[in-house]
Amino acid sequence: MSRTTPILFVMALAAAVARAADSSFTLGVPGAPGMSVGGSTWQTANPNYPAMSVVAPASRDAQSSHEIAGEETVRLAASEAGFPIERTKPEYYLGDVVQPPPGVDWPATYHNFTTNDTHGFLFDPAGQRVFVTSGGTLRFDWVLTDGSVAEMSYVTSPSCSGRPRRIYWTDYPYNGPPVDLRGKFTKFFGPDALLKPVYGVYTNSAGGIEQVLTNRVVSGLWYDQSTRMLYAYGQLEGQVVMAYYDSGTCEKLLHVQTVEICRPQVNVLKGEIGRALKPDGRGYGTAGLRARPTVVSPTDDRGEYLYPHPGRDSHRPKNGAGFPLRPPRDCRWSAAV
Repeated sequence: MSRTTPILFVMALAAAVARAADSSFTLGVPGAPGMSVGGSTWQTANPNYPAMSVVAPASRDAQSSHEIAGEETVRLAASEAGFPIERTKPEYYLGDVVQPPPGVDWPATYHNFTTNDTHGFLFDPAGQRVFVTSGGTLRFDWVLTDGSVAEMSYVTSPSCSGRPRRIYWTDYPYNGPPVDLRGKFTKFFGPDALLKPVYGVYTNSAGGIEQVLTNRVVSGLWYDQSTRMLYAYGQLEGQVVMAYYDSGTCEKLLHVQTVEICRPQVNVLKGEIGRALKPDGRGYGTAGLRARPTVVSPTDDRGEYLYPHPGRDSHRPKNGAGFPLRPPRDCRWSAAV
């Protein structure tokens, strides 16, 4: 494979005074200190591409405007910020199936996979498939039927190519809903920063009263064995791979999907009485989406705010659509979909 050459994206920020950036302002000068981006999953997976700091020597444009208590204050003339991005797109995205080379000895490859504890992949020996579970430059060794080993390197993305499933932060004060996994047999694959639980002191709120709990999971995507519920603690962000199996032995893989951990999002849209509400895909396609209004009990005895149309047949165009019936006044959350 050819090495990916990073390029630099530069963004100029105009100051209050319309003035071009001085030519002495430079970004990423050789020897300039690196700028650590704390908590960046991408940067952790790609240590060869650090963010670079802005280097700006003294400029005559940065003149003092006034002094306060002996401290000199300057006015910013211009600034630059940037980060390196990869020129070529990844070969595989999170959750994709890796295309094997010809002549693979699957039992021998699986034995080699488990013996070497290969990172960044999910191996399905029954279905003879390999899934991507991490981003970065990953290596995988394929054992061929002639006994040779094909060492392959893949550039993978830490996010999926389509719309992921989502779990929102479930801890206080966000209180997103946990995911019910009762009756399902699942496993999660991805970065330890997202999946490895961290224990500590946790503050919760019940009935308006704060409770302080000790030895509680404070960070990580956590599956409660007692309730079979999935929680997201610690205000983490990123994507992991979720695998469904036919039983608790986790031998037969049924399905693989990507799950995104993120902050609860509320998108305020305008609707018209009698017209079907339209979803905002936020970059993803909206085909096949159905409206599921949040159940709210009106307090003014004037009826419901939204009407979900069930439709008599699944093929009808208005099947699954949601219609606003009346304005929610100052309580926009009463008309949530």
